[in-house]
Order: sequence, then structure tokens, then C-alpha cells
Amino acid sequence: MEPLSENLQKVMKEKLCRFQQIRGQSAKMLPFWDVVVISAADEAQRVAFQQQIDVKVKNKQLPLDVQYLCHSDPGLDKIGPGGSLMAVSSALHQLFGEELNKQKILFLPAGGFSQRLPSASMLGKIFTTLPLGDPIYQMIELQLALYIDLPPRMETGGLFLACADTFILYDSDDGSRWSFDKPGITAFAHPSSLEVGRNHGVFVLSSDGLKSQKVALVECERFLHKVNPTVMQDAGAILPKSFTNCEVEQILIDSSYFIDWPTLANLTEFYDRIQPLRCEIDSHGDFLQALGTKADSSYIQNTKNVVSQAPSLLKMRNDIFDVLQGTPLHALVLKDSKFYHIGTTKEYLHHFCQNRILQYELGLEHDVCNRFVQGITTQANEGLKDACMMSCVLPSDIDVASNVILECCHFEGKFSISSDTIISYCSCSNQSDVTLTVPSNVFLHTVCVTLSDQPKFVTVVFNTNDDLKKSQQKEDISSLTFLGERLDEIFSESETELASLFNVNAARCSLWNAKLFQPQTSMDLAFSHALKVVEAVRGRQRSNIDSLFENGVSMKDILELKNIDGMLTFRRKLMQTIQE
Repeated sequence: MEPLSENLQKVMKEKLCRFQQIRGQSAKMLPFWDVVVISAADEAQRVAFQQQIDVKVKNKQLPLDVQYLCHSDPGLDKIGPGGSLMAVSSALHQLFGEELNKQKILFLPAGGFSQRLPSASMLGKIFTTLPLGDPIYQMIELQLALYIDLPPRMETGGLFLACADTFILYDSDDGSRWSFDKPGITAFAHPSSLEVGRNHGVFVLSSDGLKSQKVALVECERFLHKVNPTVMQDAGAILPKSFTNCEVEQILIDSSYFIDWPTLANLTEFYDRIQPLRCEIDSHGDFLQALGTKADSSYIQNTKNVVSQAPSLLKMRNDIFDVLQGTPLHALVLKDSKFYHIGTTKEYLHHFCQNRILQYELGLEHDVCNRFVQGITTQANEGLKDACMMSCVLPSDIDVASNVILECCHFEGKFSISSDTIISYCSCSNQSDVTLTVPSNVFLHTVCVTLSDQPKFVTVVFNTNDDLKKSQQKEDISSLTFLGERLDEIFSESETELASLFNVNAARCSLWNAKLFQPQTSMDLAFSHALKVVEAVRGRQRSNIDSLFENGVSMKDILELKNIDGMLTFRRKLMQTIQE
């Protein structure tokens, strides 16, 4: 391994060890967060998050004597992570009053429905299971461990905004006593290539501010957001080779950041004055671009990177610029650092199955908290070294190909799992002597729902590379692809009208709101039904296609119908079986 990976592995091992000391114990034995806030997209998601937090605290899987608060975005409009930050700050000011200025707060914006990683849609991406730890970690534990070194450096309190679907590995210990003592916002800054910078924020530093040290706190002139390399070069964002020791040009990209109480108070006062918000506000693009000694308002009209532009967006951006103009921006340059995003099925498979560097640095394993039954050792299965299994009960002779993730599954009988497959929260007992084969390149996830006051189960199924967010006008829905086939081809011999798969009032249609999944009375039946759907669609066996999609529900419907208690009960019983 390269020296950077070796150093990060050492640092992470130390952080995880420190976190383990306070996991299930009082956090007061260390300088730690006073409050951890998780934002949710709506009240239903907030309730689901709080249920899971309460279970983790009860089971002593989190540090104790910490306030864990889940806060839902207000209103019906999407307000983005920047809007969430202001709404959370307003709520915190109401809750703590003047005492807030003494608090050290970790903020995890975790709202949204994870359409690019549907296994996180129901329980939330901050509760994504990770192949690490005992009891097994979810993303929230890792976030607490990653930043365990920061509270001692927040002498005057403040709020640290983290990323709920990103691993940020860094070494902040250079032997000095640096702290978050600068006014305004202090942002993590990571050396990276110009090409990566195209999709990130990029810092332009003061010309004399950067030396060759491992950690540097440097004032910024400007913050660029998702610009091309020519703009980076013209703005002076290229790092000196004396710092990078690299022939390839590098810049500094953004991730998480610290915000002091006076700056947050200004944003909160603004929010309280203009709420409710009617547009999405980005916590980086809309806040950080207003900061720095040479910041200007030219970015306000540039909306090419805006996902959804509400009519009020430009005025809102202009108002935020007026509030924040003149606020200092400092970059905490972390020379020894890396970050990994884990928000898509492709990234999920790659990092947990194939990315040996990340697995080394973070200590990720391939077989965590599982129980294998029926008496044969797992070493005989060569595929397991390139697969990842977490919190599962499996037959020990299960045939698992490479690039497979099994999470919270209970399988009995003969099974073969083909490559490039994700199976989450599924249960099936194969009573046949014939091996049940799960085909390649499928995503399967079972959800407990409530229909007519009765518990039902739905196994959603997609190709692992299906685009759930891609949308079309209703007249163009035939071109949407499901399990690798166009919808019009799937239903070519059917009496089903394609438009009937979507709500009548749907402005645009996508796989996310397509009613393709049939509820069943048990998890076994739901899983088996999903495999029949794959066989019919991919095998082009269209004669009985209508019955497979009759009375179907969509992912959007499932979010509204989900029964969190049912899913948590399944997981609890599964863990009991594993521990027997």
C-alpha cells in the first residue's frame, strides 16, 4: 500500500478504537458532541429515523449522554441541505436559547429518498449497514467515529456539517494545537485532480497562505462550484507543486465544514424572517460561494448545476449573498485525506466488494456478523472473497459469485447468487432439491408495508444500473427501461395500458413512481414473486405478464406505506438467530 493509505489506516484504527471506548458508555469521558442532529425529508422519515436512534441507544450501540435529535424539513417543498441547515438552526435556537452558543453540534443532513441506492430509501442512508464493527456498524456510527477528533478543537462550540453518504478519511494531527477559532466558516479541503473538481467545490486560497505542512488553516479568496478546469486555472486555484509534490496539477475540493455561531445566527435570523422556503438551497453552492475576500455575486445567475429551479431561487440566492457577504471563509487543508462517496448501487458494490484500498484503510471486511448453517465451512466458496455479507443467516454451501452484497437476509436451502447483485432485507426458504438461482445484475430489497391495516411485503426489483430518477412525459413513457427492457416491449402482448402504471396526476413518469411491485402476504412470497418478474421480463415470457403486475405499487407508494416496525422486527429476530 502507498504511504498515504498506510497512514490513513493507522489513523482510522485509532479513531475506531476511541469510538469503541464510548460506544454504549457515557460520552463524557471524552470531549464529544453535545448534540447530534439528523435531518429528514418529511415527518414520516423523521419518525422512522427517531425509531432507529431510540433502538440503537437502548441497545447501547451509540455513545450515551448525547442528545440525538431528528428534525424534519418543514412544509411540502424540497428545501435542500442548505434549507435544512437553516431550519435545524432555527429549531435549535428555540430549544436551547442562549445555551446554544456553548454547544458542539454535529449535523448530518440525511433527508432525501436515496433513489440511486434504493436499499437506503426506507430506513435512510444514515442507517446504511457497513461491513465493520461488533455490533455491526451503520453509517451513523462511522460518522461519529470519523469526526471524533473534532470536538476538542471546537473550544467555543459551533456546528459541524458532515456528509451522510460519504467516507471522509483524514489525518488532522500535525502536532500543533490548531482549532476552529476563525470567524465564519472553516471547510475541509482535500487535494484532488482538476477532473474530480468538475463535480465539486474548489477553493481559491490567498496566494501566500499555503506551505508544505500536513495541516494548514488558510484564508480563501473565493469558492468555485462545479466549474471546468479552465475556470479553475484562471481563478488561481491550482496548487503549487512545492505543496503537492506531484507532477499532475491539483486543486483543493470541498466536503464537510464548520460554521461558527455568529454566522449561523445571521442565517437563522434571515430564515426566521422569510420562511417558509419555496426552493432548494445548497449548503455548499449557495452558502460558500458568497464567502471569501474576493467573492462576487456573478454565480447567482448560473443555474446549470441546479437540479430543480423554483421561481424564487434567484431572489433567494441574492438574499443569501447579501446576508453572508463579507463573512470569512477558511480552508482546513488536509494533505493526508481521501473521501469516498457511497450513494449509488455502483459505488456500493465497488467499495464493499472490489475496492481493496478503501477496505484496507477503513478495515472493512467481507463476512461480518453472519451465521452459516448446515455444516460446511465457507472457505470452500471462492466467490466469497469478492462478495460482502452483513447480518445474514445463510446456508454454508451457498454459491456466491463475485461482486455481490447480501445485507440482512435469511436464506434456507440451496441458493446460487450470480454476480453484480445486491440483495437486502430478503427472506426465502427453498424447499426444493433444485438450486434457486438469483440472476446477475439485479437489485432486490424487501419492504414491510401496511395495506388496509394489514401487514404485507413487497420485494422491489431492478437492474443494478437502472435509472430510477430518469423521467419522461407521459407520452414518452414507453422508452423507460425496467430490468433492461423498454416498458412498451415488456407489455407488448398485454392488455395493460402503460399510463395505468402511473398516477393519473403524475406530471412526469419514472421507475420511481411506476406501479411495478405486487404486495404479498409473506417475505418468502414477495421474494419469489420478484424472481418471477425478472424471469418474465428478461426471458421475454410475456403471455402471463399482466398477473405479475396486477395491483402493483411504486417505490413512491412504498415510502408512504412502509411499516418501519415490521422491518426493525425482522432485523431484530434475524440478529437473535445469528447470536443463538
